[in-house]
Amino acid sequence: MSSHRCLEEVLRAALDGSSATTARAAVAGAVAALRSATDAPDDVTRAADLLASLLADDHDSNSSDPIPIVSPGPVQTLAATFEADPEVSVWLGDTAVSTTAEGTTWERLWLSMLRLPPDLADAWRRRARALPRDNADLPWQEVPGTSEVLVEPGFGVPGLRESSDALPLGAEALPDRFADLRAVAGQVLAMAGHDPALHHALESRRRQDFHSLAEPKNLKDFRRDAANRFSYLADAPVGSVRELRELVLVDELLNSVVHVPPAHPESWWGRLGKRSRAVLTESASALRGGPDVVEVRVIPPGPFDAQRAWVGKHNLSCPVPGRPPSQILACLRVHLRAGGEDHAGRVIYVRDEP
Repeated sequence: MSSHRCLEEVLRAALDGSSATTARAAVAGAVAALRSATDAPDDVTRAADLLASLLADDHDSNSSDPIPIVSPGPVQTLAATFEADPEVSVWLGDTAVSTTAEGTTWERLWLSMLRLPPDLADAWRRRARALPRDNADLPWQEVPGTSEVLVEPGFGVPGLRESSDALPLGAEALPDRFADLRAVAGQVLAMAGHDPALHHALESRRRQDFHSLAEPKNLKDFRRDAANRFSYLADAPVGSVRELRELVLVDELLNSVVHVPPAHPESWWGRLGKRSRAVLTESASALRGGPDVVEVRVIPPGPFDAQRAWVGKHNLSCPVPGRPPSQILACLRVHLRAGGEDHAGRVIYVRDEP
């Protein structure tokens, strides 16, 4: 079977699958992006025609379900180009940005930029801001933080930005000595309700897997777990080994809110996780002058085998095209040695796909 025929069958399966609406929107956006290219070579034109014919065939077999995007607008066209960028796609995985609705696509586009390395994210933000849009009457929503804009208002979607005045809802139990951690927790909890591509990677009795926070039950379970961990940390004696153990579990909670694959380490999400780790390492440093041996090890990216001594069970994996298998992508829980006990770390690593 030729590679073209194989690709065609994969696309047809996607157009008829459980995510058919998203697949059709993405294909229609790709058609628009290919046809918008100036002086396009013949093979690009043929590719656009092939994709358009697949949409038409799918429409004929489901005449009651119209093609979602006949003439994609500028947002869908930009989103399709964004998804097709190889520098972007390595951080997006299977996340769909293009949808049938301009507003939803606009919001997902901006939220996806929070996963990218800074220079790449800034380049795409400039392209997005260049699109004409009427945002004069759209409000702003706020999450705890400094002043960074996370989603520009436009196409009927309110803006989303950081603000030092925003309350860290859900994290009020954390005491004042952990004010910075409380702000990070407030950001994470707020974003868990905004970004449909977020998952939590906490250990579960049901199954070891990524749990989509777009599912209400998973979000409810996560918020309950967060409230418990914040309460245990608040109740721990100040400056004790117990407090450090509870802090490790809060840090794990915050760093377990991830995308699949995990965001770039220097992205907005990556920087957020590092702020939590900074609080943890500072607290560990304060205990090192006491009678207990205290060591905190953040499991770095790289070969899994090189870190095996510090990593325990219940790790998670995901496929990342172009990345070698068994490479650690993110540290979910640090390795802790304190009070004469060792507590193993947890990581996300690259799955070896057959």
